[in-house]
Amino acid sequence: AGDLMRASKAELATDKPEAFKEFLLALGAGLRANEIDNLQWQQIDGTANTIRVMTTATFETKTDSSEREVFVDAGLIAELEKFRAGATALYVLESERQPKPGAAVASYRAETTFDTLKKWLRAHGVTAHKPIHYLRKEFGSLVTESADIFTASRQLGHASIALTATYYAENRRRVAPDIGAMLNPPTKPADGKAAK
Repeated sequence: AGDLMRASKAELATDKPEAFKEFLLALGAGLRANEIDNLQWQQIDGTANTIRVMTTATFETKTDSSEREVFVDAGLIAELEKFRAGATALYVLESERQPKPGAAVASYRAETTFDTLKKWLRAHGVTAHKPIHYLRKEFGSLVTESADIFTASRQLGHASIALTATYYAENRRRVAPDIGAMLNPPTKPADGKAAK
């Protein structure tokens, strides 16, 4: 994740800023593609370091539990804020296409940006069938690793922890009870003090 994050800033932030913003929101906030596509600047709170995922006039959340407040790092907010002053619309991702709520065929406003990021991710070794969704899964794993699966489930907007555990929370920590220490406790010298 760190390598991809650094590469995205070096390669996308200046030349492909929309793809960079999309990358930040997928890996840094765990948002779904349609949540990123429809995210408005007013939903980002730099004071509280939160992103509010909510139903709007042009977007409906996937489920009731999908409507949530995602806690994000201040560094992510700082990167996004660099683009706010130059925004030409309500939406974080710039696009000439307008949203089509309720359309029979799902489409993204910023579809060309999504294509750009997918191509970039593949060039950087992301082989997952859905490379942008892979970033959301990585976010879930990182939150699980640094906090717990309950927090990850809430941040991802899942209705159940079982979904998070099955698909989003890859546990990479190598944790095991210290059986060796239990079987072979430190010996105490005759004076009763533990040996150093």
